[in-house]
Amino acid sequence: MKALIIADGTAPSKELLEKHNDAQLVIAADGGLKITETYGLVPDYLIGDFDSAGEAALMRLDKKTKLVRLAKEKNETDGMIAVDTALKAGAFQIVMLGALGKRTDHAFANLMLLKYAWNKGAALVLEDEYCEVSLATGETRLTGKRGQTVSVLPFGGSATVSSDGALHYPMDSLFMSEGDPVGISNILEGTSSKLEIRGFTLVFKIK
Repeated sequence: MKALIIADGTAPSKELLEKHNDAQLVIAADGGLKITETYGLVPDYLIGDFDSAGEAALMRLDKKTKLVRLAKEKNETDGMIAVDTALKAGAFQIVMLGALGKRTDHAFANLMLLKYAWNKGAALVLEDEYCEVSLATGETRLTGKRGQTVSVLPFGGSATVSSDGALHYPMDSLFMSEGDPVGISNILEGTSSKLEIRGFTLVFKIK
């Protein structure tokens, strides 16, 4: 099952939302409710302490939406609990919009959720108008458009990456450490490239 989470970062466009209208579950994380209201989308769940959404917005909620009210003081982020909600509902594919932009600390925390979801057996993708970010390890097929800019960066430690030659800048057991971003701004020569990754990397596909 595919779940769509809408967070309170930079709002996605209508076109980006429509790209994921095949999601069987829609979750708004607190201020993400403002985005769903703007586009007339009724979420299945609204979660948060509602410091961003506001009580007035809660009064306008559709009866279909399940409300999950969280404590204001907690260790988990709204995004983390949204991912957990999707996982408990049976999602194995999760897309999060509004996860980047605005506060850099929240954006970084949302990037950390890529590994959190992977540890629980799900694939999480963060997407905005400019890029799509996913976590990769092992044998990975990187797909996109010819000439598209892609970046492969280590995550959670060092990584070693090899490519099949379909990238403009070849990777031949390229060692990457978190202090040396050598995998930035590569280019797809075709529509896909096979990667072999030891360790974990973030894969950025620039639009």
